[in-house]
Amino acid sequence: MKNIKTKILFGGFLVSALFMISCSNDGDATGESNLEVTSNVIGTTNLISPLIATQTVNEEDEGTYGFTVTLDKPQTKDIHIKISQISGTADSDDFTFDNDLIIKAYSTSASGSISILNDKTPEDDESFTLQIGDVNTSNATLAFKTVTFNIKNYLSPDLDLVFNYSKAFNLINTLTMEPIATSLCAIAYDMDFYILDSNFSDTGIYDAAAAGCPEKVTMDPARFPDGIYYVVYDVYDTGNINGGTNTTSDGLNQAYHDPFVIPISVDYIRPGGITSGNFVQESDFAPTSVKAAGYQNPNSNYVITIEVDNGVYTLKNSLDAIIASGKMNVVTKINNAINHARINNPNK
Repeated sequence: MKNIKTKILFGGFLVSALFMISCSNDGDATGESNLEVTSNVIGTTNLISPLIATQTVNEEDEGTYGFTVTLDKPQTKDIHIKISQISGTADSDDFTFDNDLIIKAYSTSASGSISILNDKTPEDDESFTLQIGDVNTSNATLAFKTVTFNIKNYLSPDLDLVFNYSKAFNLINTLTMEPIATSLCAIAYDMDFYILDSNFSDTGIYDAAAAGCPEKVTMDPARFPDGIYYVVYDVYDTGNINGGTNTTSDGLNQAYHDPFVIPISVDYIRPGGITSGNFVQESDFAPTSVKAAGYQNPNSNYVITIEVDNGVYTLKNSLDAIIASGKMNVVTKINNAINHARINNPNK
């Protein structure tokens, strides 16, 4: 009788164990079933104003255009909408766009953008066409839509000039005789750039004669009508690093640094018309670090010549300018013009 009870009890435990194992296995399978995608999901592309099917823009019209893709019902999986360039000569220097638009699972829309970049490089008119959606769109039906941009080359009426004159050098500590690394900009060495007319007279335009390092000016038609203009430099302040007492007249003393030529150069660009470039001042007119402020060079403080003719800017060195002849007379005129500018410059 005891053995029968034992067998019945053991059998009960075995059934319970098998039941628990079965339940455990069922629990492990929870969530493993695949979700079924929603059928007949239709997508629609909407262009957001001012974006239209075809538009013409200028290169300087930097801006972003938007569009949305909307589903008529949510999908249980992410939907990837491909956007691609299908034609045109414009490239990534001219525009950018979202090339993979994702509508998240259970969402019904996503937004994309197309950005026109401000391109200052002179070039021909360009265009590009984008296609929104392609044959690889899964889990939704989306009719292709295209947008086209015609990009007109922008020609700025202005010529931008940047005058560089800084230089790194070592200044000697007079107590320890150790070199100290510095630069002309760091010691407030102040060089101004004045623009003279064809008669070497002060034009009264002092944009590049402030306290900047570098100095900058924009030549625009309103202030610079057709004619010849000469740019000259003026050392306004030497930074008082030679132990002297007058910051506007003390030069950089050879006992405190190794003498050097001050490298004047001009960065220039006319957006859409003149590619950015750099002009280095001719050595005949270069200033040096050991001279006092003011009229540094016996050949004149000349930097560059700029001719304006019916909206066309031409940059020249001294070989094509009147300044190449009659130097003494020209030097006197330039010095007088600089002196006039110093007196009338509101930046000083």
